[in-house]
Amino acid sequence: MIPRIEKRTHYLSMAANVAVLIGLLGTVRGIIQAFAAVSNVDPAIRAELLSRGIALALNATFSRTDDRDPSLLVYSFLQSKATKLIDEIDEYSLKAFHLLRPRREVA
Repeated sequence: MIPRIEKRTHYLSMAANVAVLIGLLGTVRGIIQAFAAVSNVDPAIRAELLSRGIALALNATFSRTDDRDPSLLVYSFLQSKATKLIDEIDEYSLKAFHLLRPRREVA
């Protein structure tokens, strides 16, 4: 029963982690692009190319963070619900056990 309750909640956590990694990949790509642009061009347009690369890096970071936050919120909500349900199952199972076990007479 318990594995069925928690069966798919970990996918949300994984999706949030993947979103962060994709954002990091975009950030690194933007920084590489910015420095590659700086090394091979005329100084007059160097600042513009550098700012484009940095903007790409920051946008990649922001967009993936924007995707990650809802996933983490939903994951946290579902994980707390699952934990509460499992705790209730444990509590009622223990109560049922105590009701059904034979009582010993004290002599």
